[in-house]
Amino acid sequence: MACLLLGVERVDFLRREVRVHRQPLTRPGGGAQSGPPKTPASVRTIPLPQVVIDALAKHLAKHLAEHPAGITAWFSRFLC
Repeated sequence: MACLLLGVERVDFLRREVRVHRQPLTRPGGGAQSGPPKTPASVRTIPLPQVVIDALAKHLAKHLAEHPAGITAWFSRFLC
């Protein structure tokens, strides 16, 4: 479920890092929901290895090739 929180806007491809500011929440009745981390220390920036950046870039390129008119909508969606 955590991958549902990884929006492309959180990934900095040039700096090779991802910003974490949300966490998955379990609510009665289910459904994918998110909320702030439990502590301020959990809000962080995590460095990503080049292999991860390459995989995310490949995924993004594939999606854009399949949905070229949907880039605006895609930025508000999830990578996973």
